[in-house]
Amino acid sequence: MAIKNIVLPMLGPDGKPMQVVIDEWLHYPLFSTIEIGISGTAPITSSDAINLRAFSYIVGNRVPATQSIAPRLADERDTNMVKRQSMSYDEAFIFYALTYEPFALNDLGATTSAVAGPLKAAAPMVNSLNLKRLERDLVTELLVGAQQKKPQFRVPWSLVRQSIGAPAWTSGDQIAPLTNIAYGTAGNIKPQNQRKLELPIYIESQQVMFLRVFSAFGNVVGLTQALRLRIWMDGLKRRPVA
Repeated sequence: MAIKNIVLPMLGPDGKPMQVVIDEWLHYPLFSTIEIGISGTAPITSSDAINLRAFSYIVGNRVPATQSIAPRLADERDTNMVKRQSMSYDEAFIFYALTYEPFALNDLGATTSAVAGPLKAAAPMVNSLNLKRLERDLVTELLVGAQQKKPQFRVPWSLVRQSIGAPAWTSGDQIAPLTNIAYGTAGNIKPQNQRKLELPIYIESQQVMFLRVFSAFGNVVGLTQALRLRIWMDGLKRRPVA
């Protein structure tokens, strides 16, 4: 067993023996994937009802997804959590920023009646209108602690910006007559473009936690692509000291 606490032969201001705590804190963002399916027939489409928990599983568990998405087991691309819905007994986390990466699971895209013609976004590109529909309807919240119902962090998805991924560039070229690429991102792809917390949230060892993503209206009206969202909680992680 590692030595973590060294008791000094002196008393502190509170009259208790002073201690030196040996810890290793690293910049170690946590990530977790959720998947959102679509229902209906074009041009009238929407998402499935959305109420998913990210950071609630580890590799080998089922990836949280809505009803129309085929079940699948998570691998190393989906999450780097080492314990389901909790920090491990020898780790802790300081959460200070939130961001995400969107991936389309189909290239249905969206259409428009404009003279420019249909807008296409071949998977894994996400149509910019679909990202705006997510921002309009989704809410995310972080719950910390067993049986807790009051979130420590809650924002509409429109305030969660994208700092990871591939930048989108508009070339002006057509891929076919009257057909244009419509590739969207949730803001400029740079480290500064994250949803930063006013105060960091400390998640203790073995403390229950998960990030809930939901739509208050049940589904996202008009969504035309099934989506995979890889959500990142940026912060510092306490690693085991050997």
